[in-house]
Amino acid sequence: MEKVKETTKRIYAYARVSTREQNLDRQVILFKDKYKIDSKNIYAEKISGRISGKDRPVFSYLIDVLLREGDTLVIDSISRLGRTYKDILENWKLLNKLGIYVVVDDMPFLDTRPNSKDGGVMTELIIDLVTTLLAYCADREVAEKKRAQMAGIEAARKAGKCIGRPRVEIPDNFPKEYRKWKSGQQTATQTIRRLGMSHSTFYRIVKIYEKKKI
Repeated sequence: MEKVKETTKRIYAYARVSTREQNLDRQVILFKDKYKIDSKNIYAEKISGRISGKDRPVFSYLIDVLLREGDTLVIDSISRLGRTYKDILENWKLLNKLGIYVVVDDMPFLDTRPNSKDGGVMTELIIDLVTTLLAYCADREVAEKKRAQMAGIEAARKAGKCIGRPRVEIPDNFPKEYRKWKSGQQTATQTIRRLGMSHSTFYRIVKIYEKKKI
C-alpha cells in the first residue's frame, strides 16, 4: 500500500483496549481535550496487545498507509504498543525508523518531538535511552520467563510429577523376544503383540536396549 501523500505534518492518535467489553472513550476524550486532535485523526481498535503490531488492522493501517516521516503519533500509554517489552521495543523501533515522533501521555518524558532550542539533541537522547531500556527489559522478561519455567519444573520434580516424555521401562521378557525377532524366528508384529506394546514404544525400547548393549 502506498503512503498518503501530503505536504503538511499531522498529528494522529492511536487508542486500543484488549476486549470488546472495554471502553475506548477515556482515551478518545484525552486525545481530543488535551492534544486537540481531530476525531478523524484518532484511530482505535479493540484487540489484544498480544497480537503483534503488523497483525493489528488499525495499527498496521496507521504504519503502512497514513503515518509518514515527520508526523506525530500520540498514545495514552506505552502498553498500547504491545503486551510484552519485546513487542513494545519492536514497534518503538519501527516508529523511530520511519521518522515518526511519539508522545506517550502517561510518561511525559517520552515525547520525541524535536525541540527547536536544542536542535533535536534531547530527542535523540530520549530515543536512545528508551530503546536501550526497552531492550534491557525485553531481555529481562525472557530471562524471567525461563527462570519461572525452570522453577516450575524443579517444583514439579520435587512433588514427584513426571516432566517431559515418561521414562520407558524395559519389560523382563524383552531380551528373549528381541533375540527371536533379530534371529528371524518371529516378525516385528509378532514380537510387538507378544510384548503387548505399541509399535512406537517397541522401537523406542529397541533403541534404548541396543545402546545399552554397545
